[in-house]
Parts: sequence; C-alpha cells; structure tokens
Amino acid sequence: MSDRIQNVLLLTTEDLQEALETTLSPAFTVKTKTPPANRATIVEADCIVTTELLTTTVDTPVVYCGDESVDSIGQSYRVDALIRPSQIEMAVEQVRVAVRNQRDEQSRIDRLHEAATELITAETHEEVYTRIGEVANRVLEFEDCYLGIVENEMFIPKFSVSKEVGPRPLKYGQLGETYRTKKSTLIHDLGAESSATPARQRYRSGISVPIGKYGVLQVIGAETHSFTQRDLELAELLATYAVGTLSRIESESELRESRRRTENLQEGATTLATVIEEQDAFETMVDIAERILSFDRCVVMDVDGEYLTPRAYSTNAQPDDAAPMHISEGLCGWCYRNSESRVVSDLATDTKSNPQKAEYRSGISIPIGEFGVFQAVSTDPDAFTDRDKELGELLASHVRETLDRILAEQKRNAERDRLATLFENIPDAGVAFEYRHGEPIIKRVNTAFERVFGYEETTVLGKSLDEFILPTDDPLKQAEADRLNRRLQAGDNVRVEVERIAADGSRYFLLHVVPLQLDAENVNGYAIYTDLTTQKEREQELTAQNKQLDEFASIVSHDLRNPINVASGYLELARETGEDAYLMQVSDAINRMDTLVGDLLLLARKGTEIQEQTTLDLFSIANQAWDNVDTKEAVLEIDETITLKADRGRLLELFENLFRNAIEHAGPTTKVTIGPIDNERGFYVADDGPGIGQESIERIFETGYTTMEDGTGLGLAITERIADAHGWDCTVHTGDVGGARFEFVTDVSASNGTEDTSSVTRTNR
Repeated sequence: MSDRIQNVLLLTTEDLQEALETTLSPAFTVKTKTPPANRATIVEADCIVTTELLTTTVDTPVVYCGDESVDSIGQSYRVDALIRPSQIEMAVEQVRVAVRNQRDEQSRIDRLHEAATELITAETHEEVYTRIGEVANRVLEFEDCYLGIVENEMFIPKFSVSKEVGPRPLKYGQLGETYRTKKSTLIHDLGAESSATPARQRYRSGISVPIGKYGVLQVIGAETHSFTQRDLELAELLATYAVGTLSRIESESELRESRRRTENLQEGATTLATVIEEQDAFETMVDIAERILSFDRCVVMDVDGEYLTPRAYSTNAQPDDAAPMHISEGLCGWCYRNSESRVVSDLATDTKSNPQKAEYRSGISIPIGEFGVFQAVSTDPDAFTDRDKELGELLASHVRETLDRILAEQKRNAERDRLATLFENIPDAGVAFEYRHGEPIIKRVNTAFERVFGYEETTVLGKSLDEFILPTDDPLKQAEADRLNRRLQAGDNVRVEVERIAADGSRYFLLHVVPLQLDAENVNGYAIYTDLTTQKEREQELTAQNKQLDEFASIVSHDLRNPINVASGYLELARETGEDAYLMQVSDAINRMDTLVGDLLLLARKGTEIQEQTTLDLFSIANQAWDNVDTKEAVLEIDETITLKADRGRLLELFENLFRNAIEHAGPTTKVTIGPIDNERGFYVADDGPGIGQESIERIFETGYTTMEDGTGLGLAITERIADAHGWDCTVHTGDVGGARFEFVTDVSASNGTEDTSSVTRTNR
C-alpha cells in the first residue's frame, strides 16, 4: 500500500453529504455513494467514510461519522476512527489516522505471521508458553500480558509481566469465565465489568482470549479503551497459532506414546505366545494393560456358563472392584453379547453401565471373543480415548489368539494322550519316528517294542531305527529298508513281510508302516511289527518236512510221490490264505506217507523229534552206543567226559550213526576218538581214516548223498537232524591227524565229570 492516500469512498445520507464532500475533496479523490455499497466499489478505496455502521468483514479502514460512543458500538462492526457530525472538519485527519492505523495493523499482522513460524516449531508445551508471551509482548506490542495454563484445577502463570501474579482458581473472575465459555472478551472499562477482577488497581481495560483447553491469554491496559477490535482479533490469531502448536505437540507426543505402547504391546504379545495356561493368559493381560497401556484398575471377566466371573485383577484393583454377573447384565454383559467394545466417559449417566462402585467415573469395556470381557475403570471422567480402545482391542485380540492356541493345544494334548495310550496298548511292537537326512529317527517306542526287540526306549530315542533292527552284514536287507523308507516319505502306506533282528535273534514280522499323510511328502510316521516268526517257523518246518519227504521218495519208493504232491499243494494254499485248515490236509498226507515208508520213515521222524531231555554223561552214552554197533576191530577212545542235556534215545542213535560211518569209510581197524571241544561248549567225534574231500564236506549231510555203492545216504542226514532237533550246531572237517572230525556245539554249558576217565581205550569184545 502506498503512503499517499488517494481514494476515499463516502457512504452517507444527503444531509451530511455536502459537508463531508466539501471537507474531504481538497485532500482526496472522493467517490460518493448512498449506502450500501458493493464489494467491488469498496476494495477500490483507500478509506471509507460512512454514516452507516459496516460489519467487520470489510478489509478497508472505516471512519464512522455518528453520535454513538465507542462502547455502544457492537464488536461486529468495524470502526477504525470516529468523528461526530459536529466535527466534520476533523474528517481529513481521522481518515489519515484510520489509514495509518490500518497500515500499522497490517505491519503487526505481518510480524505476527513471521513470529508464528518460530512459534509453531516449538517442541514442548513450556517452549510454546514462553513464545506466546514473547510474541504478545514484542510483536503485538501488548505491554502487560498474562498466560494462565490449567494444571491441577488451577491457573498456573506461564508468562506474566507482573511477578506478583500467582496461581488462580478455575473460577477466578474473567479468567475463569473465558476458560469456561471458550469465548474471547474485549473489555474497554474493567471497572464497569462485574466479572473482571484486575490484579492491580491501575488496570483499566483488557482482552481475555481462551487458549483452547489449555488456558487463557489476557492483555491488560492502564487506560480505558486501550484495545481495539483489531487487537482482539490479533490476540485470537495468536491463540489460534498457540492452540495449533500445542495440539500438534500433543498429537506427536500421543503418537510417540501410542507407537511406544504399540511396540510394547507387541512385546507383550511375545510374552503371551509363551503362556500355556488359561489363567496365566488372563493374568498376563491385566499385567500388560497396567504396565503398558497404563490402565491402573482393570479386571478380566471370564465366561462361566451364563455368568461372567472375575479371573484376574491389576495391582491397584481390589477384589470387590468386580463381582460375578449374568451375561444379560451391565455393560460387561452387553459387550460380551454384542462382541462390541465401549468407551464410557460418564458411567453415572450411561444407561448400559452398572458400576460396582460409585467412585468409578469412566470406563472401557472390551470383549475377548468367546472367552470373556476386559474392563478398566477410572475415578476421573472421560479418562479413556478411542486410541485406548484400539490398543485394548489389539491386546484382546492377542489374548484371544493365545486362548485359542491354549485350547487347541489342550485338545491336541488330549488327542495325543489318547493316541499315546492306544499306541502303548498295541500288542505288537510299535515305533514312532521322523526322517532326518533320510534316516528313520526314533521318537517313541511302546512296551511291546522293548520286549520284542530288547531295547529300552531311553537307549534308542533319537537314533536310527535301522541301526538297531537291521542285520549289519546283509546289504540286501539294507537296500530293502532304504526302499521302504523312500516309499514312506513319498506318502505310501506300506504293508510287507520283513526279517529283523529281535532280542532273541532274527525274527519275521508283518511290517505295517503308516505315514501321517497319505500321498504327500512325509517326515513322520509309525511302524507296527506283527510277529510272524511262529507262523514262519511252522511254514519252514512244513517246507522242511516236504523236502525231507521228497528226498526219501527219490531213494525209497515211487509211492511217496503222490502224497508229497498233495502235501505241497495244500501247503501252498496255507501260505496264500493263512488258513490252518489246509495244514490238516498236509498232516493227512504225511500220515499217508507213514504207512508207505514204514520203518525208514519212522527212523527219519525220530531224527527230528525230541522227547524228554535229561542230564547225560557223554562217557556212558558213547560206550553204550559203541556196544550197539558192529565195531569189528575198531577202537573207541574217550579223552574226557562231559555232561549235557539230551534225549537219550536220539543221542544213542547219533553216536551209532557216527560209529557206523567211521567203520564203513575208515575201515574195520579205525580208531574213533571222543572229547569236549574248546571251553566245553560241545563235543567232537573223530576217526583216523582217509578223511573227507572238499566236495564231500559240502554235501555230506544231504539226504541220499553217499560215496559207497551200497550206501543209502541217510545216516549222516539223520545225524544232522538229531543235532538240529537238539538245537546243536553240527559241522565236519578234516581232523588234526587226518580222518573226519564231526563237531557238535551245544547250547547247554558243559561241566567236568567227576570220574577220572581222561584216557580210556576200549576194544571190541
């Protein structure tokens, strides 16, 4: 705006028009209009001289010509200078004053906007309070200022020119009125205002402007009419900047606090993730609410049938702060039924609330899904915000997830216990395992497994199953196990017969391997071993009998072929179907063969059947057998006797066959020697004949194998069967001095005899 005043708009009635034009025209360019004037006309003028009051929305300075006093003109009208109709000659000077004041006001506005930049960058409330006082005093040129901020129900001076002004109660004079009504006030004469209580007698006028919810800014003058409407507007503008800055600081602080609480809440969620009991989840919830969300008095109400029952209290809560209630009652029941949170600013007026104590003024109620309701209360009104509700709901969601997990774990544990009991009670050997690097690692075994395989669970846990039950020297068995492992990992349900190493040796099992998921890649599974050893042994026994019958048939009689074929056919059916009824047909065929082979078959059967075993002296039995055989000129020498348990008749037959074989192959003058083998684990029978060739050693126990034209090939075969029937290991090789040496390793520990027969030689009588 130029310093020179050019255009004056004259808005007046006809009676004053001529006088005003005459006064103003020499100094300014005057444009006269009858009120009202449009805005386009107004903005072209540097000043308005009017006999009609104009509203404060007019930006151009206004000189009012009228008889009213300044005090009687309402604040909604703009008056920058006043002249009386009787003082029209002062119009030119008043125009200049109005324009000058306008320019001064514009300068103050500009300086205020510049200062606002500094004000709005404040980081703390105290910094804002200090800058408000500085701007009011230095920029707006308010000499006496007072900034009272509400703390603990009192106005606390944060900026005051007078050091004598101290704290004031909330209802103190115009200060309290402004804070209560949140309305600004311009008082031209404090003495005439009943609500005004100036701190000093010299204070005559003032401005009182609310600083939002924070407090009040007051400007005091020593003269009446010290301030104009423009001063009030500038003070309000300053207050607006201050409130915005304080709100921004609070928002940032709340945001930081909210972020901190959210982050801490996430840490609390981590704690909840470790909770395994429902009660611990409730107690952890109130601990987090108290420690992180700053809810001093809170409780968790758990659903118990149709009632909500207190389950956990915060530190500051009392046992009587909450009581059991029906789910149809109170705010707690409403939130549970509707699955909706509520923040109540005033419990006394809330129709849904039924506070346990009258001292409770506000509260928050948040459902925890199907499990219950979380509630917090305060003795202050309006103590909880929507952000509190959001964070409370976030906490409740974590607790709900925790409780869902706990229930799921309890169900899984119950199911696992049920399966564990079922697993333990399976009569067959069972093992649970998981694959690691392709190896079935044992996780658990049942009692039957410990019994059948001979390993306690503590011994095998965490180790490969194959390490304990697979033959270590059989690559075929290992390859078979590898194939089964691959099938199980691929999700196949495996059912196959296998041979495994059990506590008492190699046994046959029906292996049923079950993956946790069919037709999907698996790392866990179960293996059940059903013992088939007895069945297999029976099958092997029948197979051996069948083979024996075949052997006898080729040597003895053509008539054996038909019953053998019958036995073979039914035995095959028994294998395929597992029906024992077919074995009866096999037995019938065997009985038929009994009638055909006579004494020879009877002899062969005796070789495989054992009657009652008694403790026998080797010396006595050998001598008796020697007496039963035509030994010609042969000699029997017994180095040392031992005792052993055996079927007396079968042992006699064994020695008789060995003696006959020695005389037939070594000659009538051979010497036969008997004695214990190393560690007295059995005995040997040796002759001093020509010995046995390698081919004969490999076939010597075959039924029908003989090197003599008139031999039947049955004697040594029967000898081996007698040994097998006793559980002895029978081998043959060339002796230390030539000849044949038969060794029998028994399963019975031997002991030295009491009779001194270390070297006995007998000849044929």
